[in-house]
Amino acid sequence: MERPVRLIIGLLFIGALVFMSTKVYLKNQQNIAIKQARQMLPAFEFYTLDGVAFSGNMVEQGRNICFVYFDPDCVYCEHETEEIIRHIQQFGNAQILMVSASTPEKIEAFAQEYKLASYPAIQVLWDRKHLFYKWFGKAVVPSVFIYDSQKQLVKAYFGATKMEAITKHLN
Repeated sequence: MERPVRLIIGLLFIGALVFMSTKVYLKNQQNIAIKQARQMLPAFEFYTLDGVAFSGNMVEQGRNICFVYFDPDCVYCEHETEEIIRHIQQFGNAQILMVSASTPEKIEAFAQEYKLASYPAIQVLWDRKHLFYKWFGKAVVPSVFIYDSQKQLVKAYFGATKMEAITKHLN
């Protein structure tokens, strides 16, 4: 009687181990696929605070693109935004797309606090469907993804980043 119980427990353990290993492998493969796919500007769709869809087709041609993934409640994001504003001239001709998955009310309050509408290069967008990670991979805040004028990924930063590091990839 004791032997069949041990056999069943052993088989359950092996089954659980195989299941977990498969899940880890598949997640790793998904991360590799996302990393490769984001080398070119992904086919994303976010929304303006007015609810209008904004997709990859709408980015301005011939300009570098700087995605800043942020959260209005993040202290590091606040600092990053202050630094972007302080160094806005160093962004040159880049289009800055600030994207958040927070509520439109919080995003709007954040945009108003930093007067982001007064900067023509900055577009504030809402990740209404929470799909940023699907197109760009890691979705930590703040994150910065820099694409050149040919829509090729130049550099990705995760976490607070010095402006010198960001702006050197925009010119």
